[in-house]
Amino acid sequence: MKIVLPDTSLVFLRANFDPNLTLQEYARPDYLQSQVNGVKDPDFRYLLTLIRKIRTTSYDEVAIGMEIQSVLSINSISSNYSFAHETTIRDVGEGNSVLIGSYRSNPLAALFTDQLNYRFEEDPVTKDCYFSNQHPASGEPARYFAYTQDRSQWVSGQKDMGSYVDIALVPNLTHSGYVLLLNGSDGEAIVAALRFLMHGKLPPSVDSVLRKNDLSYFEFFFHGTHADSQDEAKFELLSVRSEQGK
Repeated sequence: MKIVLPDTSLVFLRANFDPNLTLQEYARPDYLQSQVNGVKDPDFRYLLTLIRKIRTTSYDEVAIGMEIQSVLSINSISSNYSFAHETTIRDVGEGNSVLIGSYRSNPLAALFTDQLNYRFEEDPVTKDCYFSNQHPASGEPARYFAYTQDRSQWVSGQKDMGSYVDIALVPNLTHSGYVLLLNGSDGEAIVAALRFLMHGKLPPSVDSVLRKNDLSYFEFFFHGTHADSQDEAKFELLSVRSEQGK
């Protein structure tokens, strides 16, 4: 089992240089080099070069990976970590994998977007991030906005920050295994949602899906909230999908 950790520096580089960076471009050793070379300040250019070269991920994502590895080990399933920029399409096209992070920090996730109902997207004009709901059920909105670029809404200690998490299982590219996608706008909420699935008391709607003998797809969509600078994230399960395209 491959556990693919996200490249958190990529979020910064996307925001400052190329927000439309494709997986094929990201896979090149010299990705974004032309944009970095265009920076006039030599110190800033050097800093960006280091950021691009050094493997960076966050504590939350590492914690997620460790939680998954621990559960796999208890069930006698071997696993290994890999970094997004060092993982190829072939690596996730065969066997079983876990992809942590959205396409913004883990471009490999884009390979499986078409199989999802809840798709993490970014408004090209406002830069607001949201999940688009491809097939809204009765009463469900078409979009779930995770947060906005208006930092005035993020007043420390005064306003809860909302986030959404989509945990999905889909077939890999060759249908020789499966990919677990942990796709969220907030690492803390992903940790809380994942711990709920692995260790919590599951509601019947989730338990019945996970007990299927022919399980090949599911999506569990969560809403999480936490106050800025707080470690604990509270969340609720919004939707369970067990059939693709619905």
